[in-house]
Amino acid sequence: MNMRLNLSILLTTAIMLFPALSPANMRAPNLIWQPPSFSLSSPQSNKFKVKREKLNIDCDYENCQVQAVYEITSDIQADVAFVFVMPANTPVSARVNGTLQPATVTLDEINAWKLRNSDTREYPLYKAAFTGQVSIGTNTINIKYNQPLTLLERDYGYFTDSRSIEQFSYQLGPLKEWPLADDFSLDVTLSSLRKRPERDGGWSILKSRTIDCMQPEQKIEKDSEHLNLTVKFGKKFPDTLICKIGDSDLLEEK
Repeated sequence: MNMRLNLSILLTTAIMLFPALSPANMRAPNLIWQPPSFSLSSPQSNKFKVKREKLNIDCDYENCQVQAVYEITSDIQADVAFVFVMPANTPVSARVNGTLQPATVTLDEINAWKLRNSDTREYPLYKAAFTGQVSIGTNTINIKYNQPLTLLERDYGYFTDSRSIEQFSYQLGPLKEWPLADDFSLDVTLSSLRKRPERDGGWSILKSRTIDCMQPEQKIEKDSEHLNLTVKFGKKFPDTLICKIGDSDLLEEK
């Protein structure tokens, strides 16, 4: 009788204990969101036409160096004011036809970024402005700056090692406000490190990193140190480019 009573007590204790352990291992993920950056705004003139944009993005685990190179044809020679929006108050290098132009970065007092329209939290945006002389014919505008990455915890819990993915976002929509050449092309290259970061546990024989920009045409190549994704668009391109970087099993999760 005592043995049956003790067994009943043990079973009752286990039923009460283990459901309590499962929620205890669940906590909110650590999500560090960063706003996107934006393509160069149009000067609102039909005298200019974009022939090509080359977007090169070179990332580590926290930041990306962004280089946007535009080939623009002009019907006139003029000093033109250029503006684009970026997510952080960081230095900008701007060259127009090879000449370095001073760029100023100021808080965008009109626009802010929300993760969703329903969100109440707003993230500040910044305007980068510079002026350069364009000539009749083909002109090159070369912009460089650093962009912080969004960091999204995907594998987490009180009793589990944490793993995260990085996310790069870029708004291509402003480019659609420009007149585009018939043979317009948008070439995107994004590179990141193959080595797993220490925050995710470092080297692993079972896990490896990859990149996904969620574009059917994307191609990924690897060298000894980097993952390199390339994708090419014509005049039909998405308003927003979102690229995720991290362990392949985490990127496969929906």
